[in-house]
Amino acid sequence: MRTLIALSLFALTACGAPPAANQLPGELAPTGATVATVNGHKITENMVEVVTSNIPPAQLEQMKARGEYSKMIEQIAIGELLYVNAIEKKLHEKDDVKVAAAMAARNAIAREFLDSIAAGAVTDEAVKAKYDEQSVRYAKAQVHAKHILVKDAALAASLKEQIDGGADFDALAKEHSVDPGTKDKGGDLGWFEKSRMVGPFAEAAFAGEKGAIVGPVETRFGHHLILVVDKRDSIPLEEVREAIEEDIKKSAVETYIEDLKAGWKYEVAGAEAKPADAAAPAPADDHGHDH
Repeated sequence: MRTLIALSLFALTACGAPPAANQLPGELAPTGATVATVNGHKITENMVEVVTSNIPPAQLEQMKARGEYSKMIEQIAIGELLYVNAIEKKLHEKDDVKVAAAMAARNAIAREFLDSIAAGAVTDEAVKAKYDEQSVRYAKAQVHAKHILVKDAALAASLKEQIDGGADFDALAKEHSVDPGTKDKGGDLGWFEKSRMVGPFAEAAFAGEKGAIVGPVETRFGHHLILVVDKRDSIPLEEVREAIEEDIKKSAVETYIEDLKAGWKYEVAGAEAKPADAAAPAPADDHGHDH
């Protein structure tokens, strides 16, 4: 993946409106709320949206959760200062910079065109058809479970008695579980396939009925109490819709490019024209004659 600085600079210089006669290349009309300021220059919502426009919503949320979003805003600010400093030095007046800026603008417009092709291909009917086409891929038995992991067998047995007596599973998980990845979520493991879990745990979870408390089950990690929240035989469409939409978009763009190339007249200056379907010459025999 390209660096955030490179991404920010490309997006902010390439995606603005074409400059007027008295407008500097890359100059933007900031719109939306101010997200940050740097040396008096505003970083606004539209500037951020340009950078994040091709990042899937789920990935963007993950970036925010990991603190990467604020880092991205910082990189946009760095890009803004680099741009301002370059303009002050009149680097935008160099011929090679003018060509680079023009190419960046062309690429941005072309990319927007491809984005429109991709977006137009995504319909509810297309998504459903793709899901049905890949039904075997999504026909996987899964369990949604929570667990409490402890190191001591006696404690596991005691917690099982408390749960059977009406104690709250989530509360006990938060208090006693030694699994740092799930204890704060009440032991919630989400949906998983059998192959993702260690053998004894997977066997017990998949054998248990919905709503059942299974265990204690011993694994190399310790002793588990398992709450079988739900079970299903396949992954529903809504959970994979985003991935399917991305596949449809990619396929639409690839098809459009192939169709475009099928009808073009493309020649490289100075290169000998060679028809794509030209047959290879037959090999000569030992006497130098063709067969």
